[in-house]
Amino acid sequence: MKIPPLTRGQPRVLWVSRPLDSQRPDGTVQLVRTLASAASRHAPEIRARVLVPWGGAPPAQRVEARVTGLPVGAGDRGWQGLTLARLMSLPKGWIRHYFFTPTPATAALIRRLHRWRPGPSVQTLTSAPPAAADLRRLCVADRVVCLSSHTRERVLAAGVEAHRVLQIPPAVAPLPADPGRRLRVRRSLGLAPDAQLLVYLGDWDRGGAALQVTFDNQTGSTVT
Repeated sequence: MKIPPLTRGQPRVLWVSRPLDSQRPDGTVQLVRTLASAASRHAPEIRARVLVPWGGAPPAQRVEARVTGLPVGAGDRGWQGLTLARLMSLPKGWIRHYFFTPTPATAALIRRLHRWRPGPSVQTLTSAPPAAADLRRLCVADRVVCLSSHTRERVLAAGVEAHRVLQIPPAVAPLPADPGRRLRVRRSLGLAPDAQLLVYLGDWDRGGAALQVTFDNQTGSTVT
């Protein structure tokens, strides 16, 4: 599909993440794919652009793609340099929406880029930053989106101005209680009917999450 030329006043956004490799089990990659697809369906007035590996395709027809990584399935090594090049060549007026918590070195580089090429920016913290992170230094965008109240409180406590910080929880509607479903799920997993389960929507194997979580049998809640 040929994407039509821009019209005056049309919103334009580049979603900056790891290359959108459809074979990569990465929660952030899947989040960006979902957002781009939803924008294509429900907000066609938005000009959206994503970053993909060589040979990769955008997640929807109205979404533009720019190559920043190795071929699909080859991993995401070396994507940072090409991503920086795409940011430097981004036309004036585009919104840069980052989906990561940068390292101090990357944060300093992004700040210099913003001074050299001013423009609106958004940053979504897709996972809880490390406890020792200097969040005031690592929040580099005009608006910072947190996915939990815990992360939002940490960002504010670090001294980031309140007007820059937004909390947008993941849009996951809770299912109604269903004893039959509860039994079927445990049976499909080969578990006892009263086994406790924890559903974690994130990169469970990264950042030590699997080593930190515990389950409180008295309250039925998780404690980290």
